[in-house]
Amino acid sequence: MIMEKMGFTTITKGNEGQSAIMKGVRDVAETTAITHGPNGGYVSIGINPTKDGVTVAKSVWPEDPVEQIGAMQVQRACLQTVARAGDGTTACAILALSLFAGARKRIEQGSNTFRIIKGMQRASNAVVQYIQEELSIPVDNEELLRKIATTAANNDENLGALISEAAYQAGRNGVILVENKYQGVDEFKWTMGYHIPYGVIDKELLLNAPEIRLNSPRVVFFADPIEHDRQIGSFVRAWTEHNKALKNASPY
Repeated sequence: MIMEKMGFTTITKGNEGQSAIMKGVRDVAETTAITHGPNGGYVSIGINPTKDGVTVAKSVWPEDPVEQIGAMQVQRACLQTVARAGDGTTACAILALSLFAGARKRIEQGSNTFRIIKGMQRASNAVVQYIQEELSIPVDNEELLRKIATTAANNDENLGALISEAAYQAGRNGVILVENKYQGVDEFKWTMGYHIPYGVIDKELLLNAPEIRLNSPRVVFFADPIEHDRQIGSFVRAWTEHNKALKNASPY
């Protein structure tokens, strides 16, 4: 691994590099694991306590750049899990730690890296297929949805009922927007259609918008949402120092 820090290049190889990456993985996974399950504990981020796994995972950021590689792998897995499933990020972090630890043990024993990766992929496909065919239950009624929502809400039946009602009304392809409220009222508003509060669909605005030209820009595509500037900070600084225009594209 070749890393740049403060203008210098650092090369980390062999067991030293593996240990640093493993430490980053372990720091994120073990901290996130505290929140696991309905009876999980809270983690204080600054003065704000939370037991939301993905929030905790994103907040762990090692100082060492090589350890950051391991931390980012777990964080990316958690973000992909919450994007696709909406939950399960803490379990994802725990599984990631187990996979990393097992893979490193096999590598130390002389196993081929590519065979390990291929074996993990085959095992993953087999597990997913078994779950889909033998264990999965279609969520096709409000009662089952309420039970799932209650579990996700740390067994708070009132909150679970509110979430499930909103989710059932919105439907599988609907969107639920959560806003902070300071009144002691639990409610939700059901809105049909799509509303754009800004002028982006104004024909006059689109036709008379100022033209922007970028000379030889670099366009960067990110597979995951950019949650914090430190995810791309060093990369952006490297380009701006050379006076290069930079455009990024990432999912919301």
